[in-house]
Amino acid sequence: MAQDHWSEILKLDFVAGFDSSQDYSDLELSTAEVADLITAHRAYGVIRFDVATGGLFYSEDACNIVGIPPTEGSVNVADLLRHTHPDDVQLVSSAFPAAIRYKSGFHAIFRYQRDGEYRFLRIVAKWRDGGDAGELIGVIYEFYDHLRVAGM
Repeated sequence: MAQDHWSEILKLDFVAGFDSSQDYSDLELSTAEVADLITAHRAYGVIRFDVATGGLFYSEDACNIVGIPPTEGSVNVADLLRHTHPDDVQLVSSAFPAAIRYKSGFHAIFRYQRDGEYRFLRIVAKWRDGGDAGELIGVIYEFYDHLRVAGM
Protein backbone atom coordinates (compact mmCIF):
# COMPACT_ATOMS: atom_id res chain seq x y z
CA MET A 1 0.00 0.00 0.00
CA ALA A 2 1.10 3.52 -0.64
CA GLN A 3 2.46 5.54 2.27
CA ASP A 4 -0.33 8.10 1.74
CA HIS A 5 -2.91 5.46 2.63
CA TRP A 6 -1.18 4.61 5.91
CA SER A 7 -0.97 8.26 6.88
CA GLU A 8 -4.78 8.39 6.77
CA ILE A 9 -5.11 5.35 9.02
CA LEU A 10 -2.25 5.89 11.46
CA LYS A 11 -2.72 9.06 13.38
CA LEU A 12 -2.27 10.86 16.62
CA ASP A 13 -4.90 13.20 18.00
CA PHE A 14 -4.68 15.32 21.13
CA VAL A 15 -7.73 16.32 23.13
CA ALA A 16 -7.36 19.06 25.73
CA GLY A 17 -9.78 19.19 28.63
CA PHE A 18 -12.06 16.43 27.34
CA ASP A 19 -14.37 15.13 30.06
CA SER A 20 -15.40 11.57 29.28
CA SER A 21 -17.48 11.04 32.40
CA GLN A 22 -21.07 10.07 31.78
CA ASP A 23 -24.13 9.72 33.96
CA TYR A 24 -25.75 6.30 33.56
CA SER A 25 -28.26 6.73 36.38
CA ASP A 26 -31.18 7.31 34.01
CA LEU A 27 -30.39 3.94 32.41
CA GLU A 28 -30.05 2.26 35.81
CA LEU A 29 -26.55 1.01 34.94
CA SER A 30 -23.51 1.07 37.16
CA THR A 31 -20.07 2.08 35.93
CA ALA A 32 -18.96 -1.54 36.45
CA GLU A 33 -21.80 -2.81 34.25
CA VAL A 34 -20.89 -0.35 31.49
CA ALA A 35 -17.24 -1.42 31.70
CA ASP A 36 -18.31 -5.08 31.44
CA LEU A 37 -20.38 -4.29 28.35
CA ILE A 38 -17.56 -2.41 26.66
CA THR A 39 -14.97 -5.09 27.35
CA ALA A 40 -17.24 -8.00 26.37
CA HIS A 41 -16.47 -7.46 22.67
CA ARG A 42 -12.68 -7.20 22.83
CA ALA A 43 -9.81 -7.26 25.27
CA TYR A 44 -8.82 -3.89 26.68
CA GLY A 45 -5.68 -3.39 28.70
CA VAL A 46 -5.18 -0.56 31.16
CA ILE A 47 -2.01 1.53 31.13
CA ARG A 48 -0.54 4.19 33.42
CA PHE A 49 2.48 6.41 32.87
CA ASP A 50 3.89 7.96 36.05
CA VAL A 51 5.51 11.26 35.07
CA ALA A 52 7.60 11.56 38.24
CA THR A 53 9.27 8.16 37.86
CA GLY A 54 9.01 7.66 34.11
CA GLY A 55 7.44 4.25 34.76
CA LEU A 56 4.99 2.81 32.24
CA PHE A 57 2.71 0.24 33.85
CA TYR A 58 0.56 -2.28 31.98
CA SER A 59 -2.28 -4.37 33.37
CA GLU A 60 -2.18 -8.12 32.75
CA ASP A 61 -4.56 -7.69 29.79
CA ALA A 62 -2.36 -4.94 28.32
CA CYS A 63 0.64 -7.27 28.57
CA ASN A 64 -1.32 -10.04 26.84
CA ILE A 65 -2.35 -7.70 24.02
CA VAL A 66 1.27 -6.83 23.21
CA GLY A 67 2.55 -10.34 23.94
CA ILE A 68 4.80 -9.73 26.93
CA PRO A 69 4.76 -11.55 30.26
CA PRO A 70 2.73 -9.75 32.93
CA THR A 71 4.91 -7.73 35.27
CA GLU A 72 4.32 -6.03 38.60
CA GLY A 73 6.72 -3.21 37.78
CA SER A 74 7.21 -0.90 34.85
CA VAL A 75 7.30 -2.47 31.39
CA ASN A 76 10.39 -2.20 29.20
CA VAL A 77 9.59 0.63 26.78
CA ALA A 78 12.58 -0.18 24.55
CA ASP A 79 11.21 -3.71 24.05
CA LEU A 80 7.79 -2.32 23.15
CA LEU A 81 9.28 0.10 20.62
CA ARG A 82 11.33 -2.70 19.02
CA HIS A 83 8.04 -4.42 18.10
CA THR A 84 6.45 -1.22 16.83
CA HIS A 85 6.51 -0.82 13.04
CA PRO A 86 9.56 1.33 12.12
CA ASP A 87 7.36 3.92 10.40
CA ASP A 88 5.26 4.31 13.58
CA VAL A 89 7.98 4.54 16.25
CA GLN A 90 8.14 8.35 16.08
CA LEU A 91 4.35 8.61 16.40
CA VAL A 92 4.24 6.40 19.48
CA SER A 93 7.36 7.78 21.16
CA SER A 94 6.22 11.40 20.74
CA ALA A 95 2.66 10.90 22.01
CA PHE A 96 3.42 10.65 25.71
CA PRO A 97 5.81 13.65 25.99
CA ALA A 98 3.42 15.88 24.03
CA ALA A 99 0.43 14.86 26.15
CA ILE A 100 2.44 15.46 29.32
CA ARG A 101 3.61 18.87 28.12
CA TYR A 102 0.05 20.02 27.37
CA LYS A 103 -1.60 17.98 30.14
CA SER A 104 -3.99 16.57 27.56
CA GLY A 105 -5.30 13.27 26.37
CA PHE A 106 -4.47 11.56 23.10
CA HIS A 107 -5.23 8.57 20.99
CA ALA A 108 -2.79 6.88 18.67
CA ILE A 109 -3.25 4.07 16.16
CA PHE A 110 -0.09 2.22 15.25
CA ARG A 111 1.22 -1.10 13.94
CA TYR A 112 2.73 -3.55 16.40
CA GLN A 113 4.39 -6.87 15.59
CA ARG A 114 3.34 -9.88 17.58
CA ASP A 115 3.58 -13.55 16.62
CA GLY A 116 5.20 -12.64 13.28
CA GLU A 117 2.45 -10.35 12.03
CA TYR A 118 1.58 -6.70 12.43
CA ARG A 119 -1.58 -5.74 14.26
CA PHE A 120 -3.20 -2.35 14.58
CA LEU A 121 -3.21 -1.20 18.19
CA ARG A 122 -4.83 1.88 19.63
CA ILE A 123 -3.88 3.70 22.80
CA VAL A 124 -6.38 6.13 24.29
CA ALA A 125 -5.04 8.12 27.21
CA LYS A 126 -5.93 11.13 29.31
CA TRP A 127 -4.09 13.34 31.75
CA ARG A 128 -4.75 12.88 35.45
CA ASP A 129 -3.46 15.23 38.15
CA GLY A 130 -2.01 13.52 41.15
CA GLY A 131 1.12 12.04 42.60
CA ASP A 132 4.29 14.08 42.41
CA ALA A 133 3.89 15.26 38.83
CA GLY A 134 0.67 13.81 37.41
CA GLU A 135 0.19 10.84 35.15
CA LEU A 136 -1.36 9.58 31.96
CA ILE A 137 -3.93 6.81 32.29
CA GLY A 138 -5.51 4.95 29.44
CA VAL A 139 -6.41 1.80 27.58
CA ILE A 140 -4.78 -0.18 24.81
CA TYR A 141 -6.56 -2.56 22.47
CA GLU A 142 -6.27 -4.21 19.09
CA PHE A 143 -8.00 -1.75 16.77
CA TYR A 144 -8.61 -3.76 13.63
CA ASP A 145 -8.67 -7.19 15.19
CA HIS A 146 -9.92 -8.70 11.92
CA LEU A 147 -7.07 -7.16 9.89
CA ARG A 148 -3.57 -8.55 10.33
CA VAL A 149 -0.97 -8.20 7.65
CA ALA A 150 2.23 -10.22 7.64
CA GLY A 151 5.40 -8.62 6.30
CA MET A 152 4.02 -5.08 6.27
